[in-house]
Amino acid sequence: MTLDQESRYPLFLCLLAALLFFPALGMRGFWAPVEPRYAEIARIMFAKGQWIIPTVNGDLYTDKPILYFWLVLLGSKLAGSVNEWTVRLPSALSALGLVLTTYALGRDLFNARIGFMAAMVLATSARVLWEARWVHTDMTFTFFFALSLYFFSRAMLRKGKPWEFLLAYGLAALATLTKGLIGIVLPGLIVLAYVALRREWRVISEWRIPSGILVFLLIAAPWFAWVSQATDGRWLREFIFTHHIQRYTSGLGHRQPFYYYILTFPADFLPWTTFLVPALWAYRSRFKLLRDPGALFLFLWFFVILFFFSLSDTKRDLYLLPLFPPAAIFVA
Repeated sequence: MTLDQESRYPLFLCLLAALLFFPALGMRGFWAPVEPRYAEIARIMFAKGQWIIPTVNGDLYTDKPILYFWLVLLGSKLAGSVNEWTVRLPSALSALGLVLTTYALGRDLFNARIGFMAAMVLATSARVLWEARWVHTDMTFTFFFALSLYFFSRAMLRKGKPWEFLLAYGLAALATLTKGLIGIVLPGLIVLAYVALRREWRVISEWRIPSGILVFLLIAAPWFAWVSQATDGRWLREFIFTHHIQRYTSGLGHRQPFYYYILTFPADFLPWTTFLVPALWAYRSRFKLLRDPGALFLFLWFFVILFFFSLSDTKRDLYLLPLFPPAAIFVA
């Protein structure tokens, strides 16, 4: 029995990702400041056997929710200790998942060849290669976020199964548990922008919103409730006010001008940057006439994220990682 060409694509992508993301993953030491901090948070939770309250240097760690640390702890349980390999493993696995998600998205919206080329572009772009081997929540967040939008696109554009909407809500909950409220805010902005431009308001009734909210809350709410109760509300207050409101409006630690990403994204998307503008230009007529739902969905995915983070006072290069899948598909 031989596999046809389309069936070989995912296998080749898994092999490519394995070669790019995993070799020598744990060989170098932790690089300050983020990697030692995340490793110490996981080490404390591992040593104490408590998986609810993240702390570092004796104080609450309120920057990020819990899911990345849970993934580190799962790997550490299997390995027997918290080490360089187990702390970076969630990023590498998430990068592999993001490559396959990009392939599936390009395949479903266009064809398998475009999906395959897009996944190759994404896997070999500079920022993805860096974040796949680095201790940040952003690669894991981007994987759950992109997979959530993938199932939203299947359910909306291809009239998929009702459970695909529910799966999209569940994945948005995992994205929220990884990095915060942008896990649900960004997908919501993108799909609402799509509906508004297409003037298809009636399709909102098909989104299984009551069931979706229930699925989202069942996955995301318990830990937030537990950590809030265990810290008398302090964790949640600091998380919302300091790391959402102040970070977005006051440039907490990383204030940059509005045009910052116009300067940084071209470097992060190398070596494929030179192909992106011609690719977007080639699709201009489709966007104007709204004739291609898939292209419009990807266009909005890209520019909603770019505009959302450009409005924020706090800016970092890696925040744009979620727009790499549509960028890669346009290049493909």
